[in-house]
Amino acid sequence: MWYEKQSSGNYKIHNYFNHKYIVAFEDENKNPVEVSQFLILRQLDFSHISNLDGDKVIDDLKDRPVTRMSSEMMNFLALGIIAGYDKQEKKDDTLLALADRIYDILEKNPVGIDKDIIRLNKLQIIKRRREIKVDEIVQLALLKEESKPLATRCGAYILLDEFENAKGCLDAMKVEDRKEFIKYPIYSLYEKKGV
Repeated sequence: MWYEKQSSGNYKIHNYFNHKYIVAFEDENKNPVEVSQFLILRQLDFSHISNLDGDKVIDDLKDRPVTRMSSEMMNFLALGIIAGYDKQEKKDDTLLALADRIYDILEKNPVGIDKDIIRLNKLQIIKRRREIKVDEIVQLALLKEESKPLATRCGAYILLDEFENAKGCLDAMKVEDRKEFIKYPIYSLYEKKGV
């Protein structure tokens, strides 16, 4: 829902997916940047949503140029959608489908986002839907190479069910990095195993 305060002090309530709203942020140079209204939605918005229109979200994201700022926001939007899915009692696969479509946009326009992160997040969506296949195991094997950042390797280990190796990566992370990593939905797959 979108609430619009009226001069009377009352509010006009709109379906968030039926209107286009202007949402602006400042870039690193303090210049205003208009972004999709859907980029301000977060996990809580998706765990209880009943009026989601994924096509409108995707169309709006595709209508705008992908920038360093918007790609980061799209990544966090998709992660919020995955986390919202994880919180649902009755799982709604349309959430995972929407997150996957957002990563499709980022795959085609990886401005300011590591392609390995896109791949890892697409694979965590797959892991929630079905078992990982052989070609996907190969992709994950490449993501756990020593040259990759600890967070990437940790995520790959989690998706491969190599939880002791994932624990080793977590233990090797700086405290701030570990605190950040455990906020991501991929960590919930690790937690479920009770390692």
